[in-house]
Amino acid sequence: MSITIIKNPIALPRLINATKTRATVSGGLFGDDTYTINGLLTNGTDNPKTAKNQHAGMTRCVSMLPHTLGGIGNLCPHADDCALSCLAFTGRGSLPTTHRARLARTMVFQLARDWAIDRITQQLTTAQRAADRKGEKLFVRLNMLTDFPWESTGIIDAFPLINFYDYTKNPKRAG
Repeated sequence: MSITIIKNPIALPRLINATKTRATVSGGLFGDDTYTINGLLTNGTDNPKTAKNQHAGMTRCVSMLPHTLGGIGNLCPHADDCALSCLAFTGRGSLPTTHRARLARTMVFQLARDWAIDRITQQLTTAQRAADRKGEKLFVRLNMLTDFPWESTGIIDAFPLINFYDYTKNPKRAG
């Protein structure tokens, strides 16, 4: 057996800190850098795909890196040919700041799933209150670029007034 010595070892992805409203990650594709996020839910006007929904009400979304592009797990288990042509790197997705934010959300989601679910729940509660105050409907797309079964988390059932929408390549999730 031969041993290969890696001159520049890859830092393992890790969660550095998680408070009620923020989480900080490092390692993995970030190397020695750290990145802090305030949550996973983003404003729908920030994404051209969901910005057009604003005429019908408020839109929120979760934008993480699809398939294995985050370097930690697979958030699109049924992605085969589409992984190479994914929309994750088109438009603003090609910007380093957008990519880093999506990477951080992906890492937090994969490393601290309970924190991520709790934080999304808090953010959805706040968004629903804001929509109610404005007399608008709230539309949420939890899988902007991924194909995670959010229905298994209980989030969708917990918010019956929110209009969730999604797409999937998983035949078990369709319908």
